[in-house]
Amino acid sequence: MGSSFRNQTYYLLVELEKNCLGNMSVRTDNDSDNSELFCPTVFDGIMCWKRVKAGKTVHQSCSSNNFLVSSYEGLATLVCEKTGKWFTKYKNLEATANYTQCGTFYARDPSYEEEIYTKWLPILRKCTHFGYAISIISLLLALLIFIYLKRLHCARNYLHMHLFVSSILRCSMSILKDLSFVKGTTLFTETSYENGEPTFRKEAFWCKAICYCRLGIATLICYPWIVLRIVNGSIYCWTTKDKTSLLIEIPTGVIVVINFILFILIVRILCLKLNSMFLQQRRVKYRKLVKATLILLPLFGVPYTISVILSFYVTEDKTLEIVWLFFDQSFTAFQGFLAALAYCLLNSDVQSEIKRRYRSIRENKELRRSRTISHTLQSVLPSGDDLTEIQQCTIENGKLETEF
Repeated sequence: MGSSFRNQTYYLLVELEKNCLGNMSVRTDNDSDNSELFCPTVFDGIMCWKRVKAGKTVHQSCSSNNFLVSSYEGLATLVCEKTGKWFTKYKNLEATANYTQCGTFYARDPSYEEEIYTKWLPILRKCTHFGYAISIISLLLALLIFIYLKRLHCARNYLHMHLFVSSILRCSMSILKDLSFVKGTTLFTETSYENGEPTFRKEAFWCKAICYCRLGIATLICYPWIVLRIVNGSIYCWTTKDKTSLLIEIPTGVIVVINFILFILIVRILCLKLNSMFLQQRRVKYRKLVKATLILLPLFGVPYTISVILSFYVTEDKTLEIVWLFFDQSFTAFQGFLAALAYCLLNSDVQSEIKRRYRSIRENKELRRSRTISHTLQSVLPSGDDLTEIQQCTIENGKLETEF
C-alpha cells in the first residue's frame, strides 16, 4: 500500500499545482498601466499563493490544503518583496513560505477517512434535506392553521407562530447552505416563555419582552463574530475551523445548558402540582405529565445537550463522529416537524377547533343547500289558488287528461 499511496499523493500534488497555475490571471506579472509591481501566482509544493502587490505579506490557514493535514492550527505566511518576487531561501525555488505555525504536514490516508466520509456524508446530506423539507411543509401547515383560526389567537400562540417562522427561515437557509447558524437561540426564547409565563400574568408584555431579548442576544453574538471574521480576512470563512468559531460555539452551548435547566425546572413544577392533587386525579394527571415531558424533551434542546457532550469525544474515532453527525443533524432537521406536531397538529385545543370549524362549514353548506331546494320548489310548484282550479282527472284511451 505504501508505494501506491505515495504515487497517489504525488499525482494529487501535481493536480493541485495545475489547478493553481491554471487559474493565473491573463495579465502580466507587472501591471504596465500604473507601473506597480506584483508577485505572480505560485505553487510552493504545499499551497497555492495568489498574485499580490509587491511589499505585502500573504496569510493562509494551515488547513487550506484539503489533502494535506497539519499537526497544528495556525497561519502560513509568504512575503512578496518590493522587487516583485516572492521571498525564497533557495535559488532553485520560486518561493519559500513560513509554515512554523503549522507544524508537520502529512497526507490523509484515503483508505480510511476518505472512504468513510465519501460513503456516509452524501447519505447524511440527503437525510437532512429530507428532514428540512418535511419540517418546512409541516411548519407552513401549522402556521396557516394558526392564522386562519382566529379563536386560537393569543399571546402564547403568537410566540409559537414566531417560532414557526424562524424555523422555516432556518430550514430554508440550511437547505441552501449546509449550515445551521445559531440553532439554540429560538429554543431559548420558547423555553424562557414557558418558564416565565406562570410568574408573569401580563402575557402580551412578556411576549414582547422575550422577542426583543432574543433579537438583542442574537445581535450581541452575531455582530462581533462578523467583525472578527472581517478582521481575520480568511477566504475560507465557512470551510475552516479556528478559534474565532468559539464566539459562536460557546454562546450556543451556554444557551443549550440554560434550556436544559429550564426543562428540569418546569418538570419539577409539574411534579409538585401533581403531588398536591387528590389521588383520584393523579392517575389522569400522571398521563398528562408523561405526555408533556415527552413533548418538552426534544423541544427544550435536551438532545442538543447530549450532542454537545458527544462532540468532545468524536474527534479521535471517525465512526463515532459519523454516528454523532447523524444524531445531531437528524434532530436539527426534524426539529421543526416536532415543533409543528407538539404545538399545533397534535394539540387537543387545535384539533377541537378544527373539528368545530369543519362542522360549522358542513352545516352552512347543508343550510345553503336546503334553502336552494326550498326556493326551487317554491318557484316550480303551483300556488294555492291554482290548485283549486283542478277539478278532476280522467283517463281516456290510455292518456292522462286534466280538466280545468
